[in-house]
Amino acid sequence: MPAAPNSSPAGNPLLRSEFAGELARTLRAVLGTLLVVVPALLMLAWFDTSARPGEIVAVAAMLPLLIGLYAATRAGRLGVAIGGLVVLLIVYAIAGTVTYGSIRGAATLGFIGAVVIGGIFLDARALAAAVASSVLAVFALIAAQNAGLLPQPDFSLSAIHGAIWSLALAAIALTLHFARLLVLRSLARVERQAAEQRRAEAELTASEKRLEAIFRRGPMPVVITDFDRRVIVDLNSATERLLELGRDAVLGRSVFDFVADAAAAERVRTILKSGPPLTPARLTLASPGGGRRIDVMVSASVINDAGRRYAVISMMDVSGEEAARAALAASEKRFSTAFDLSPIGMTITRMTDGVILEVNRADEKVLGYTRAETIGRSTLEIGTWPNPDDREQFLEQLKRTGRVEGRERQVRTKDGRLIDVRVFATTIEIDGEPCVLAAGLDITAEKRMAREIRALNESLEARVRERTAELEAAVAEIESFSYSVSHDLRTPLRAIDGFTQLLSESTTDRLTAEEHALLARVRAAAGRMAHLIDDLLDLAKVGRCELRRESVDLSALAHRVAADLAEREPERSVEWDIEAGMVARCDAGLARILLENLIGNAWKFSARATAPRIRVGRYGDAWEVADNGAGFDMRYAERLFEPFVRLHREEEFAGTGIGLAIVKRIVARHGGHLSAEGTPGAGAAFRFTFNGG
Repeated sequence: MPAAPNSSPAGNPLLRSEFAGELARTLRAVLGTLLVVVPALLMLAWFDTSARPGEIVAVAAMLPLLIGLYAATRAGRLGVAIGGLVVLLIVYAIAGTVTYGSIRGAATLGFIGAVVIGGIFLDARALAAAVASSVLAVFALIAAQNAGLLPQPDFSLSAIHGAIWSLALAAIALTLHFARLLVLRSLARVERQAAEQRRAEAELTASEKRLEAIFRRGPMPVVITDFDRRVIVDLNSATERLLELGRDAVLGRSVFDFVADAAAAERVRTILKSGPPLTPARLTLASPGGGRRIDVMVSASVINDAGRRYAVISMMDVSGEEAARAALAASEKRFSTAFDLSPIGMTITRMTDGVILEVNRADEKVLGYTRAETIGRSTLEIGTWPNPDDREQFLEQLKRTGRVEGRERQVRTKDGRLIDVRVFATTIEIDGEPCVLAAGLDITAEKRMAREIRALNESLEARVRERTAELEAAVAEIESFSYSVSHDLRTPLRAIDGFTQLLSESTTDRLTAEEHALLARVRAAAGRMAHLIDDLLDLAKVGRCELRRESVDLSALAHRVAADLAEREPERSVEWDIEAGMVARCDAGLARILLENLIGNAWKFSARATAPRIRVGRYGDAWEVADNGAGFDMRYAERLFEPFVRLHREEEFAGTGIGLAIVKRIVARHGGHLSAEGTPGAGAAFRFTFNGG
């Protein structure tokens, strides 16, 4: 009997594939079915009288072998189970044929089952052993039958023969069905693998295109060189821009064609001799296209492709780094110089603990501490803050707004003096830590001067109040004197006027015409004097009376003044334009005096106009009294309001020159403004305001 074929998992790829689990389940199902069917066959043979004892023994002998094979499949030893099943089928075929006595019996199906199972589940060597064993057994049995060595065959058939044929055919059919499933699944797997391979190839192609695009369009210059020959085999657009050369002008050239000098070339050789990995280095390149030197930071890696080594070199243009470093150094020097030479005391302190990091000369001079005495010590330790609460408030403002503008505080100097400073500060960051840059302006002298000025101002204010009181007393005395004199002069003037009139009337027939004219002139002069005295009394009254503001109907006052004038000279015809509803907050008595003077002037100076017209009304925010009379020259407008100043002769228009001065004083007492506008022969306009009215 041939040895069991080699069917170990190591020699059978099927047992290592993804179908091994399903194969195990199939074998367990087949062997489990046989473990049920074989006892059933034995029971059938027991009741079948035509069954031969030898065949029953052969079937019974299969039962322990089947149990062993089933146990092997449960233990996961598929190779043993399959090999054992093939051997079992061959042994059964031989034993059944010998028992039956002819190669034509049903037992020969065991050879067919062994070859089918071996062809599906065994490797080539094991299958060859199974086929060879079956063929040798068949030929040996044929020879034995022909030689008469086998028992006389009994061609009668029983139910057990049909059952054995059915079982054999079912087992072969199940095996072939499983083989078909394996083939179909293998084809599906191959198709999936092919699709996955195509997808992977597409993704690889897309990835290669992306990498190519990244390489070509990347912002950092990159070149690929033959590591051993030092020749450039590829470069990207950023390298073309860096070297100011086209791609074709660079490909195939040695890397040494682009180094700035012999020292840079020697450095490249040293780096390349060290071999991979290449150490990042700083180099100076020379662009043959632009003729300029380029400082670059170079890093590289070495890759292998088709047995050749390539260096992938990336470069970063750091040409501006030196300029930036120089500019930074210059800026730091300027700041340091400005900081140190500033006439204002400046310090840099750490915000967290107040430790002084830097001071300038002015600060040393102001506080009396040297730089060595302050650096590394806190402001609280030195004692420059007399009140620690002030420092907390100062820091709180800095944290809240980031700046302090003109904060005044006191600072204690080294000798213990307290000086006044005006502080300007802002937060800065040094080495990632918040700090305070502060400038303190010594304002001690300024404060002292301010105190002196304040004391002087207070002294001056007292002197001004004193002088003002004296002046007011003098003015009051003068006004009282003027009022008294003016009042006292009215009695003798009335006597002169009365006696002159009595003399003229009693001597009518005894005096000459010339003497009567002289008496008339005396009376006229006395009248003018009386009028002047009345005006002076009005002027004094304006300054002496108490100002009482109330709502005054200026329109009604103007109408009364106009009526009084028309009553005194009924023969005159004047066109009046008095605006209605004019109300002002002012003193009623003074307002009447003001309107009497202004309207009286308009009445007087419009006497010679062809069609006299007087207007009283609003003019913007002011009140206006205007006429179309004689007018005046604007060159003398400011003198109009001076006492006793007249722009017309007495023969033309009578008057004392006091009226407009009275108007000016009334407006001034109300805190208002007075102005005049006129044209000779075309009239005049006087405009006034009452503050608060």
